[in-house]
Amino acid sequence: MKGDTMQAEGVDFGKLALLCVGLALFYLITAIYMASGSDEKQVKQWPMAKAYGPITTTQENQVVALKAHIAQREGSWSYLEVELLASPTGPLITGFSGEMHFETGYDDEGRWEDRQEWVEQRLVIPQPGSYYLRFKGGGGVVDNATAPLDLTQLDLEIRTLRGGDRGFNIGVVILLLLGVGFNGFANVRAKQLQEQNP
Repeated sequence: MKGDTMQAEGVDFGKLALLCVGLALFYLITAIYMASGSDEKQVKQWPMAKAYGPITTTQENQVVALKAHIAQREGSWSYLEVELLASPTGPLITGFSGEMHFETGYDDEGRWEDRQEWVEQRLVIPQPGSYYLRFKGGGGVVDNATAPLDLTQLDLEIRTLRGGDRGFNIGVVILLLLGVGFNGFANVRAKQLQEQNP
């Protein structure tokens, strides 16, 4: 009876809310699928002076997730620049950079530590082919560092993804907000109809 009355009054916001939540679930599953990797490589202690590769892509606009790590010691910091090249010597296609650190100290609440151990980036490689990574970096330690920092090697994680998930993640948030809004309208309308027809 209530459903018939709401239908006669206009838009059924309850059904719209359910539709939005269902679409948000679909977008979420799609985002998880797109962010999953079809190929993953872990490389330990790669010499920074040597270009890494090849990274082979088989489709246009292939998304590749890269993570790089220089082992930090307590009291150390480092920066890393990663360049994507068409061959071991170039030309440069794109690149990114980031910082890593391992800081500690004391405050009113006792000992604290702050770590940033990985530099990571997703790259969209426009054309299928073989590509290489070149590394540049530096860093240092503070006076109370527990050991010197080794800037000669790094660890890598390389994942070839099925696609980008950013658009799907934004879609999930928008649809969930719409679902909550439509559900609120449905509840307000149901309350108004109940008051009009006691």
